[in-house]
Amino acid sequence: MYDTLRVCLLLDTVMKSPVYALILLAMALGMGACSLGKDNAAASGEKNYDSLGPVVSAYMAAREADSVAGWGLVRCDGSMLFSNKFPEAPSAAVNGYFTVRTPAGFSVYKAQAEPVVVDGLDGLVHAGAMSHGLMPVTWRGKRVALVDGSGVQRMELTAISGREIVKTAPYFIDGLLTVYTQDGKWGAMNTSGEMVLEPVYDNEPHFSERIAPVSRTVSEQIDSVTERKRTTYYLVNSSGKTIFTFPEGMKPRSSVHGGAIVVELPSGKSAMMGIDGTLRSLPAGTKSVGEFDKDYIVWSNAEGRMGLADHRGNILMEPRFRSIHIADSDRIISETMDRIYCISDSAGNPKVRLNGFDKVKFMKYSAPGTVSPFSFVGEGYAGTVLMDGHGHRIGAGPFKGLSVRPTLLDDGYVHTDFFNTQAAVHSLMAKLTAGGWGDVALHSRMGPLSDSIGEKQTRIRSLRFHTDSLYMLTLEAIAYSDRPVATDSLTDEGTHIYRTDSLSRVKYIRVEASVPGRKFPDMVQHAGAELVPMGFRAEKIRDEYAVYGAERMMVIIAPRPGLEGLFLFVMDHDFYKEAGERIIADAEKTFLQSTKPNTPR
Repeated sequence: MYDTLRVCLLLDTVMKSPVYALILLAMALGMGACSLGKDNAAASGEKNYDSLGPVVSAYMAAREADSVAGWGLVRCDGSMLFSNKFPEAPSAAVNGYFTVRTPAGFSVYKAQAEPVVVDGLDGLVHAGAMSHGLMPVTWRGKRVALVDGSGVQRMELTAISGREIVKTAPYFIDGLLTVYTQDGKWGAMNTSGEMVLEPVYDNEPHFSERIAPVSRTVSEQIDSVTERKRTTYYLVNSSGKTIFTFPEGMKPRSSVHGGAIVVELPSGKSAMMGIDGTLRSLPAGTKSVGEFDKDYIVWSNAEGRMGLADHRGNILMEPRFRSIHIADSDRIISETMDRIYCISDSAGNPKVRLNGFDKVKFMKYSAPGTVSPFSFVGEGYAGTVLMDGHGHRIGAGPFKGLSVRPTLLDDGYVHTDFFNTQAAVHSLMAKLTAGGWGDVALHSRMGPLSDSIGEKQTRIRSLRFHTDSLYMLTLEAIAYSDRPVATDSLTDEGTHIYRTDSLSRVKYIRVEASVPGRKFPDMVQHAGAELVPMGFRAEKIRDEYAVYGAERMMVIIAPRPGLEGLFLFVMDHDFYKEAGERIIADAEKTFLQSTKPNTPR
């Protein structure tokens, strides 16, 4: 330890010279006091880390040096499980599996000395991490699926009450996988596929210690004309039960740790609260709260300097640090204002000064819900090194790169590009009535459809009366007339007066349904199943278009350019005789252009 401190202090005096700093840092990393201890020696067989927790990141992605082109996985003792296997950094190995991104998509590998792809788990659109024996993945055009370590699909995440699950968390935490539905609501399911939390919440339930803060917004009818939205915040447990309802004006501002949570009071100030609703003291002058656990709270003052306190509000380390991170019950990583890192005890007494590093990180809890056997990682001029819990360098290195990311997902979620054609067509056709579409009937007056009447309406013969954006479906409805919507007249003073033209009435309606991909043929097929029960009969069914007739109305289904959705024309029989052939001719032309060999697909 003495040698470590002596060299680190020497480094501190010469760091102004990058060349000397590089040489001395390499010397420090190579000295006997920083060598691999007996307890950290590479084992002949792989260790079992199951006792650490249910989601264990046992191996970190590593690139050993500039001279090594590829990436491998490093053990927590600094030895390589394998090296130089992949051109890009893989994910860390979580519960024995890791992912690699390739031009063809994600591939899932089993973590072993000679890594192999899990059968069937390559070319994936997205891949999460293995937890509780399950990993969420997606194939192109498919819903999110849960697969096991053999690549066998255990379940598909189907729609919930007609709402598709469009993304999920990358892995189970506390036995729950959070899901997000097409209407923008969050819920959570267990490993059996049961929805423990119905997807009704505004925010993602971030579980920690089997508890998550959530919020839900509901509409309240104040009187016959006034409606108000009200948001309530809760703590729910992993069984789906509400264990605490926040008083009005109080909001959760963190996850639960050590049975406590950071809250924002009605005054806007931060406070600590136990999960039973009991407020806890914070040091005077606390501006904000950083990380915390069952023993300690990192807090900052108005100047942004950080200190350490216990849950009774007693100051353990005065606010004079640039950053403080909690390692465990008696190890704190502090960074002074002149960027010197130190491992100290909870009273701020230095144990090891880590001079020569630009950044020091504690890796045991490197991602939400995960645990790792790694301790400290230091980044400096010479590269990145692994350190044990005492700040001693272990293993080979310095490494060119280290990464403990549990997944390679761009935004951290498993997304699906699955499109439910049947549900989309139902959303479109359900608005058809016996005399029109939505709230607009054929031959009704055009004027009431406009929010305002002005000069523009004296020139146009159409009005957009409906827009809606659903998951992967956008609807836009326009009503057409054979005359302008408004008339213009002059007063004696020369002022223009615009009035709705009572003779301007809805002649036909065009609804545009925009969807991703070339879904027109599938949508036409599902449209028939919707229209026939509504009393329509098939008049003409072609690849290019479809015509259905009822007693009072005719419907033409025509393709959008690229076959990315459709146009729905709603009209009476007279207008069909007048304009039906023209609409059909345009549909045939659009279909032909969209199916030419050079048309992008």
